Amino acid sequence: MSNGDINNETTLFDLPNSPEEFGVIVPDSKLRRIDFSGLEFDTARRAIIEYIKTYFPDQFNDFIASNGIMMVTEIVSSVVAKLSLRADLLANEATLPTARTEEAVINHLALINQRIKRQTPAVVDIEISVDSPTNTDIEINPGNIFTVASGPSGESVAYEVYRAPGDWNSTITIGASKRGVIAWGVQGQFAPVVNALSAGGINQVYQIENEQILDDPLFVTVTIGQQTEQWQVIREPIERYGSNDKVVEVNFFENNAVFRFGDNITGQAPPSGANISFRYRVGGGINGRIGVSQIDDVRQISPNPPSNAVVSVRFRNVTPSNGGTDRETIEQAKKRAPRDFAVQNSIVTAVDYAQVATDFTHPVYGSIVKAIATIKTSLNANLVEVYALAIGPNNIPVTPSVGLKKGLETYFSDLNVLTDFVRVYDAKIRPVDINMNVIIDRNYDASIVKEKSEKVITEYFDVSNWSMGEGLFRSNLIEAIEQIDGVSYVDLFEPYDNILPDSNINLPDDVNTVKFNELITEGQRVTNYYYEKDPPPKGE
Repeated sequence: MSNGDINNETTLFDLPNSPEEFGVIVPDSKLRRIDFSGLEFDTARRAIIEYIKTYFPDQFNDFIASNGIMMVTEIVSSVVAKLSLRADLLANEATLPTARTEEAVINHLALINQRIKRQTPAVVDIEISVDSPTNTDIEINPGNIFTVASGPSGESVAYEVYRAPGDWNSTITIGASKRGVIAWGVQGQFAPVVNALSAGGINQVYQIENEQILDDPLFVTVTIGQQTEQWQVIREPIERYGSNDKVVEVNFFENNAVFRFGDNITGQAPPSGANISFRYRVGGGINGRIGVSQIDDVRQISPNPPSNAVVSVRFRNVTPSNGGTDRETIEQAKKRAPRDFAVQNSIVTAVDYAQVATDFTHPVYGSIVKAIATIKTSLNANLVEVYALAIGPNNIPVTPSVGLKKGLETYFSDLNVLTDFVRVYDAKIRPVDINMNVIIDRNYDASIVKEKSEKVITEYFDVSNWSMGEGLFRSNLIEAIEQIDGVSYVDLFEPYDNILPDSNINLPDDVNTVKFNELITEGQRVTNYYYEKDPPPKGE
């Protein structure tokens, strides 16, 4: 190796002064992720060769591929690459911020008693009516199933009808001389019961594989001889319970629900021969959201005696559905869970109020998707103002209903300090119109570039990427599109200026500012796509 090679600053490692100091440069320890790419195959092979050239120039200088020493060098380099990659994966999976696999994230969250949130079902009010009142009650079995087309793809989803939220067993009754009642519709349905025979022993584990399984409700019944009991399903560690508690801990891993019984010290263990039944519902997700009257069906049902003629009973949803969310992603869980852990069972600061509000879900009125809070202090009490938006159709935020706001205020009363007086208000949507020209390299397929650009814009304005009061900078949007292969440059006409945060909600609205109680969403989109002009011929 020449002196020029030794002094070249572009070398991937520093040459040692002695064999004991030999090594390669690793990334700065302050980096969020650990990357041992400096120890991949080519670098390791080059390092070994340069080491030999530096310290054993007279003993070996035959670096052709057919030499046996070169074969050994490449074998060692391959092993180094595999070991470094393994070390890379293990080091990053050891902490929550850098973990990428679901199993690692689940284990980290378990340490702070947090879990990845499962999908939730949409709910809706169902009007059950008859044309003419009857002289006797009409009793309707719980769990009537209705199939409707939902979502942009028109996918079929099932809704079940029950008497009230959380009441899975009571009949729905239209009283004598009554025209109808309002019942509760919930997206999804009960799956066939799963039965298992206990083999006895401690820490028994049973696994159910179903991608659509919901985390509520879950029923576990244990039958010993002629006696059947329903055991409590818990989501916290079973180690918190005593030897007489009939509980079963449930955890979710990707598509699996894992049920764990106790060891007769922390939770009981079913005896050998006991029959264990698992009952659960499947469904959920944003595809289950429906509009008014998407459920509209007539069924023939017989009233109670002495009436004997069947009557036509109409089932119709009189309001659009509420709620219905997809399963939380790993990145969303990593961001949310530490905040929830910090709040625990008491809330004090404005950030605490906003975090609790964002996680709030009402069984009837839906869920909060975004929230921000401010605290106004006085001598004897604090006024907490929470501005919130609810989940609407097609995942677009909407103003929360009166019921949802009242439910959130009631929920706060169990968590906050007595001197905090809470009021929940409507937050605002701040739509931003987009008008741009996207200039495409002539060497690329325009249809593919267009498809990718439209997708990037949609993802850029996704609700999960924005916080209340967060501003918009033109350069960020332009940069996101210009990173697409085939895009030469972007001319952005609207918004014509940055939209900056404004903390004062009492001032008049300004097109170039966003109030702290506003959420930026995409307005009207106009995107034009053009090929860039050919360069002028030489000589012109």
